[in-house]
Amino acid sequence: MPECDEFATIPKGRRRENISYLRLSILLIVVINTLEVKISAIEPENLYKSYLKEDSRLCTYCFESQLKGCEKFYERITDQDLSLQTIMDILPKISSRRNIRWLTMQNTSERIVCKYLFRNKKKLFRHATVQNLRNEFFHSEDPNTWQYCPNKDVESFLMQLKMYLNLKPETSWFYALINVELLLMPVLYDLNFPVPKTWRICGFTLIEDNAGQSLHYFYRTNFFQKLEIARQLLEATLKFSNGFSNYRLYVTDLTADNIIYDITKGKLFLIDLDSVFIVDSSKAKYNTSVHRYEYEVCEGCFSYSPLDICDYNISDVNIFLACQFLTEDLYRRKNGGFLYPIPQSVQERYPNLEKLLYQCVRCTHSDCQNRFDSANNVINLIKEILLVHGVHL
Repeated sequence: MPECDEFATIPKGRRRENISYLRLSILLIVVINTLEVKISAIEPENLYKSYLKEDSRLCTYCFESQLKGCEKFYERITDQDLSLQTIMDILPKISSRRNIRWLTMQNTSERIVCKYLFRNKKKLFRHATVQNLRNEFFHSEDPNTWQYCPNKDVESFLMQLKMYLNLKPETSWFYALINVELLLMPVLYDLNFPVPKTWRICGFTLIEDNAGQSLHYFYRTNFFQKLEIARQLLEATLKFSNGFSNYRLYVTDLTADNIIYDITKGKLFLIDLDSVFIVDSSKAKYNTSVHRYEYEVCEGCFSYSPLDICDYNISDVNIFLACQFLTEDLYRRKNGGFLYPIPQSVQERYPNLEKLLYQCVRCTHSDCQNRFDSANNVINLIKEILLVHGVHL
């Protein structure tokens, strides 16, 4: 630690930075202790074993095949070292909707995230039969955050997932009712979607790779690094739009909180897909047509019509959200866009970059047939820029 007189020689602006950093550090410590999702004092092994016991009481046969494997897995986990830097890294990821802990594997030091996703609805599940869970899914007063279209055929989707997951029907319905991530994340990872690796599902606990930092961390990073992130984000939204089998996956909550980037691997991932909108394109009314999202001025929000999207084979809504995220915030302020400010030298050499991004967001009939073409044009231009500047893809 520096002596007091050494601190006094720091330039005035830098001194203010240090004081601001100290204040921020104190504030973070206070916030950490007041958040709904607190870093538990209970050892993680005991905590998650207790969760699994509670889950099994709700439906003994739902999770019996998981018990032995999960208990052995929990013996291999331990808490992360909660240094100030670690706290600063994980704070933007914390959501009050979930019980989340950032842990490590004892033998390998690999970092994982444990999310306990069960909501406080235990009184509703006295008898966890397929019929009861199905009725709750369709008639609950507390609707699910995810949507499926056509809703009456959701059972066919759950049956399709059985090709990938060895789950009992009761377990599938339970997961669909509580949080679709428990069904979706392991399947998407196996299908090479840009989502973190699923280590294990234990009752209502989803255990994933700690696959990077949220994009909040990268707003002030090198512009060419941001371009690479933008390229991967657009490619991710194209992949989700095409989906798998007949199912299109629309990520309705595409924010900096739900996009993470692993700077060591150079890879982007989408997380927290509990509000995903899944459409069976084989049932679409216009089965060869593309739904074009109509840009709406909705200050501070994003609105869309599920019924409109359901009618079409595929929608460009994912691409709109990605291009808007790169270009502007929800209040249409360019200084809130992830890629802004674009350096003057880049603007002068590649004036089309801003034009194509703007076109992707607005997509007016005169200059944009659909956003899929716009996204590919932006991706190709970004590749060209990175190649010219010697940035490894």
